[in-house]
Amino acid sequence: MTRASRLDGLLRWLVRLYPAEIRDAHGEEMLDFVRQEKRNRRSRSAGWWALYLSCCFDIVRGAARSRWRRKWTTSSPRALVKHRRDLRGLFADALRELWVSLRSVGQAPLAAAAIVMTLAIAIGMNTAIFSVVHGVLLEPFPYAAPEQLVYVGARWTEDDVEHALHTGHDFTLFKESLRSFEDVAALTTIRQNLTGRDFPSQVEVGWASRNFFRLLGVETRLGPGFTEDAPPGTLVLSDHLFQEMFGGDEAVVGSTLDLDGRTYTVAGILPHDFELHFPSLPPRVDLWKVPDDWWQNGDFWNETGTSFALLRVIGRLGPSATLADARHELSALARVMRESSVEHARIGLELSADSLHGSVVGGVRPVLWLLLGAAGVVLVVACANVTNLLLVRVHRREKELTVRRALGASRASIVRLLLLDSAIYATAGGAVGIGIGYGGIRLLGLLRPDALPRWENVALDGTVLGFAVVLAVAATFAAGLLPAWKLAGASFSVRAIDAPRRHAINGMIVVAQIGASMVPLIGASLLATSLSHLSRVAPGFDPDELMTFSVSLPGTSYERPNGTDQFLTRLTDRLKSVPGLDAASIVWPLPLGQARWLGQYTAGDVSQDARAYAQYSLVSP
Repeated sequence: MTRASRLDGLLRWLVRLYPAEIRDAHGEEMLDFVRQEKRNRRSRSAGWWALYLSCCFDIVRGAARSRWRRKWTTSSPRALVKHRRDLRGLFADALRELWVSLRSVGQAPLAAAAIVMTLAIAIGMNTAIFSVVHGVLLEPFPYAAPEQLVYVGARWTEDDVEHALHTGHDFTLFKESLRSFEDVAALTTIRQNLTGRDFPSQVEVGWASRNFFRLLGVETRLGPGFTEDAPPGTLVLSDHLFQEMFGGDEAVVGSTLDLDGRTYTVAGILPHDFELHFPSLPPRVDLWKVPDDWWQNGDFWNETGTSFALLRVIGRLGPSATLADARHELSALARVMRESSVEHARIGLELSADSLHGSVVGGVRPVLWLLLGAAGVVLVVACANVTNLLLVRVHRREKELTVRRALGASRASIVRLLLLDSAIYATAGGAVGIGIGYGGIRLLGLLRPDALPRWENVALDGTVLGFAVVLAVAATFAAGLLPAWKLAGASFSVRAIDAPRRHAINGMIVVAQIGASMVPLIGASLLATSLSHLSRVAPGFDPDELMTFSVSLPGTSYERPNGTDQFLTRLTDRLKSVPGLDAASIVWPLPLGQARWLGQYTAGDVSQDARAYAQYSLVSP
């Protein structure tokens, strides 16, 4: 097939986009016109290709108009050329108006800079805060059907433990009893020592049931991973540990590693984008293990005592189940557990269900939406400020606009010219604002706000950029519409807009600005006052010149508690002899930290079922 026949075939296919009655009446006439023009021009000339592409565009546009029942304007093939000329004229007029607006903006550089920076700060603030809202609240979890994932929580009402965990026995009972869940998995994290390499290191180890990654819909990119028959102690490495410690050597799959003095087999490597999104657990886990036992002291999955409540449980709803069904079923199961167990009855066990997303971000959701709303108010105030500045600019240009009107310019063209001025300001403000927003996002990354879940997902991606563009477009109309509307009245004369009316409109804008400014101003004042009070709260100790580091002692190598006590005593004695150190002590967790031990306590001679539980810290004398 020759090139000419291919081009002719493309035109025939495009003509078929028209309704049948139009195609039958004018289709061949269109094609004849293009063929005639081809004979009049050299087929390889730039003019021929420009005409050909223009005809293709006009055919598609005309077909779209006719499909939407718009008036058919192409009464003859010659009209195609006219349309092309009209488009070229419109394009030239648009460039001319743009040049006029740019010259007008450039004539007042200080005013232009004030307008651009006002919009830039507001757009930048909204962009930065929206990036947080999008990354934390709106971005779905990177798991299969994340809306079906449910976090199973627990409360011990009698001991005032709001966020209790589950034992291995509880997890087994959930798997056997819960019918609203398609599957149930359990996990926890712990710090362990990785040895057998060039140097020992502490790693964050996730202990998870064999079905954990299958429930999330996550597959290993190397190796089989956690299979149904994987033996206890099977390891799966995260991609960052695989790259940083093993240099991406695929031979590590099938090899052995030493954790706390015990040998385990590596069965797979996780995808590079896998992160853990779970309440109160770190997003970056170095490696995962099928739990073998509790430091060789028993079967991890069959522990019943609440002292071994270490697990968090996640479930996937069945095809026809809802979150309400899961809550109802867990409430009934908690009642059965209290009736069948003295321990569960004494602690007042209650079970709950929440979406995984809600359990992770629920605590910060109201605050983030409030911050976004406050940023929106700041944008409104900024647009009002820009409107006032544009009104001043319009008043100074009234003579020019009156002359334009007298020379025959339509009201629509003048309004369009004023909106084009606003668009130039908003475009520049949006560009600078995106830079400010990016700086805010980078600052957030440097601060590493661990109290903010999913903060590592905050980024200036396509969605956030689209949001910034929408803000710039909205600012164009919000700031430029009132000046344009004022000049769209019956006359464009300077005297037509009388001073009382002008002052009334300006006064209304100022009142609106002051009212809108009070909301973020009061909020910022209260926040600053609260931060000031917090900075003066005494923590109960002197934090100056304190240095901390962590030590993890494996139960397989140190007898508990005597072996660990002896090691820590020798460690503190040696530290006290280091020049420059005045004192050394042991504590877990660190003061003001979130983690806590939870254990039984009793006062006097009481029965086992009368014992209570308390959170406590471990310290040396």
